[in-house]
Amino acid sequence: QQNKIQTNNLSNMATSASPDFDTIYQTIIGDILGNIEASAWDFTVNDGEGLFARFLSDDRYTMRTDPPPGTKLTKKLRSNNRKKTGAAKEINQEFRVTYLDDAARRAKYGAKAVKKLHEAGVLGQLGDKRATNYAMLLDQARNKPRSYHTDYLHRLLVNYWVYPTFAPNGIDHLSDGRPQVNAYPTSGYPIFQQFVEDQDDQFAFQARILYMCAEMRHVASKSLQGPKEAVRIFLQDYYRRFGFRSESHPVPGHNNYINLKGNDYELLESYAEQLSGYNWFSEDLLVPTVTRAPTAQLKSIKVKNDRASDNVEEDIYW
Repeated sequence: QQNKIQTNNLSNMATSASPDFDTIYQTIIGDILGNIEASAWDFTVNDGEGLFARFLSDDRYTMRTDPPPGTKLTKKLRSNNRKKTGAAKEINQEFRVTYLDDAARRAKYGAKAVKKLHEAGVLGQLGDKRATNYAMLLDQARNKPRSYHTDYLHRLLVNYWVYPTFAPNGIDHLSDGRPQVNAYPTSGYPIFQQFVEDQDDQFAFQARILYMCAEMRHVASKSLQGPKEAVRIFLQDYYRRFGFRSESHPVPGHNNYINLKGNDYELLESYAEQLSGYNWFSEDLLVPTVTRAPTAQLKSIKVKNDRASDNVEEDIYW
């Protein structure tokens, strides 16, 4: 996939009353981080011995997706008791990824997962419009797509675990007013996060990239000022935390930073430099804190995913 953005001199930003945060956001999340997110998803999910594969064998996953013990009558009584007390269901077989390989279980539990996520209002946070189309996902639950077509239902269940979803109006007051992550079982991410925290830091680093991209998308979608707030969160938190570097200046022996191509790195540095004096909580003019004019320009950049994808119709980011 190739994304083109119109030429625009970044030095004009310093004199404008309001920087074009829509363009800045799209450049960061789509053009600069697009391949980075795809690579992190591949590293996390597609490696047969990688992080997600090991998670599927972990007790934290199996104990929540294994069939519950007891007879049908016992299960029915437990279900009735939960309805009376309002207790959360502890075992949710509908989110067991391997069930999608069995036609009967796929039809039953796959459809149940889609309906639950749809009713919870988080379906759209787990993929783009095409990948999270409600009717299409229900149809794929009944009819598994052929091998040369994308299995969006499988992707949905994977994303349910590896990506966070956020409460529509929830605010995490302990984290600078950032959006509040949904609890399990609305989101599988809190369980996956517990597992990730016990793993090698290189694996955890890739999982954090997925969280970053999901949070920025959610924040940007909430209001007209959403892209501005997403850019603020990125520059004030993730930009420092992830240690972005130019691929032409690698650090041998260190994996916990993000390599960017030359043009992408220059663009990101220019954004950070130009917005370093911006008052994020007002509509005042940008107050630059540097004196030299930036040299990087917002050019037409072609970004593609280098991942081999013989049977995949589109990239996983959105």
